[in-house]
Amino acid sequence: IPQIKMVLELAKQKNFSKAAENLYLSQSTLSKQIKALELEFSVKLFRRTPVGAELTEAGTEFCLHAERIFAEYSEMKEKLNQMKSTLKKRLVVGVFTGAPEYNVLEALNNFHACNNDIDLIMRELESERLHNVMMDDQLDAVVAWMEIIPDNWQKIPLIGDTMLLITSSDHPLAKRAASDSFPLNIAKDEPYIIFTQPAFKKIDYAACALSGFVPRETHNIAHPDTLLRLVADGHGVGLLFECAYDYFRIPGTSALRPTDALQTYLAVGVRDNQNELSKRLAAHLESLYQKVEKPREIVDLLANMANS
Repeated sequence: IPQIKMVLELAKQKNFSKAAENLYLSQSTLSKQIKALELEFSVKLFRRTPVGAELTEAGTEFCLHAERIFAEYSEMKEKLNQMKSTLKKRLVVGVFTGAPEYNVLEALNNFHACNNDIDLIMRELESERLHNVMMDDQLDAVVAWMEIIPDNWQKIPLIGDTMLLITSSDHPLAKRAASDSFPLNIAKDEPYIIFTQPAFKKIDYAACALSGFVPRETHNIAHPDTLLRLVADGHGVGLLFECAYDYFRIPGTSALRPTDALQTYLAVGVRDNQNELSKRLAAHLESLYQKVEKPREIVDLLANMANS
């Protein structure tokens, strides 16, 4: 099924780069999977062109059958998921790897404590893997940045967050930040430390595009702590959401809020808005986060609730 999705997406986009981005895969991974499928069937599914790829006659025939197979598979998954969730009171919730920065696990544990009739199963995944699992209907609900949640899911915003420019404490921009307001493109010529994960990298580039420039990548990292250590040592600047900076902050770094900073929301996504268990989860989380201004306040809120 994953390979079928890859072929259908590539046929739709006619471009390896665009298809890989939509599938949250690297271009090399997509290319290898297509080649493996072509070897399996001993036919060429795509004809490579200077601007991308187009279906061969065999590829067109493949897609005709693949669309029917995928539709049948999706219908089967939907019915089985409805049976699983409704009859067994089983709720599978995905959370992205940034969840600790928003105290999501504490909020989910509180939901479970208040709804112990539900078998709550949590799955923490990298953003691109999480997106693919959502698209395969393997989750009932998800807590993640709104941009990661598929458009065909119901999205309920929980709390906002702002992208910050992170510099070393002795950087010239850090010294003028207290008294100055400026757009992000004032740092357009700086060397940027960028995340390797496709979903996070896409957000980094979106923040820069909002200010009219493309970042000059010098380092690629997988974790906010690594970014902060490189910044503190003067290897470049980076971009982090405010909650992540508050959570991982180390000495020697400064956070600047550009006037055109990218905004996002932590949200709860519900795959099927007819699923009563998912709706209960969404309502519970929305109620909790409405009571705080910062995600870190969730812990104190839950402690006060427990003592009252």
